[in-house]
Amino acid sequence: MSSSLKPNQPVEINTLFGIRRGVVNLGLEGFADATRAQAVPTVHLSAWRPPAGGDEAVVRVLLKVR
Repeated sequence: MSSSLKPNQPVEINTLFGIRRGVVNLGLEGFADATRAQAVPTVHLSAWRPPAGGDEAVVRVLLKVR
């Protein structure tokens, strides 16, 4: 496999792979905002939530119900 790339030659990532790449963000939405600000196609998944909305008293009750 031959390549026209030379060592230490800057390469546009989309050129390297031949297609446009994007980001799937599974963390803080601020990270997704940062990639969007750079015109990177970004999908933010915010599926995880703390149990009981983070209410510790409710979490203790739920643990007892188990």
